Amino acid sequence: MRRYLVIVALLSGCGLVPKEQPCEFVTSVGGIAVDPPQASPSGVTLPVRADVSGLQTISNKPTALNSIMECSLTRARVQGREILVTISTSLLRDGGSSRCPPAKLGRPAAGRYTVLYGSTRENARPIGVVDVAL
Repeated sequence: MRRYLVIVALLSGCGLVPKEQPCEFVTSVGGIAVDPPQASPSGVTLPVRADVSGLQTISNKPTALNSIMECSLTRARVQGREILVTISTSLLRDGGSSRCPPAKLGRPAAGRYTVLYGSTRENARPIGVVDVAL
């Protein structure tokens, strides 16, 4: 049974190593949205609302279901006044969650930022605007 689950997981695109997901995947599982950044002693985090299970509508109605996948990582990169965000998924493990964790922004300058989903500016899609206040 365990071997069967591993084979199914590898064939379905989620494995043991986190895999960065394209915007089309995020759209298929219900979309993504961001909430206002949170300041902490270690820097600023960006709360992200995304659930890779496909059971929740975030910014659009889901068209895919994933019962064995977790959202293992949310990455963010600040470029000028833009924040590029991506999520990575892997095989669901004990303690894992289909909901995506917040992204770490480090210590960006205060101001307004456009948040985009994608690893490069060329393929990114807008998902929101946030204000960073330190």
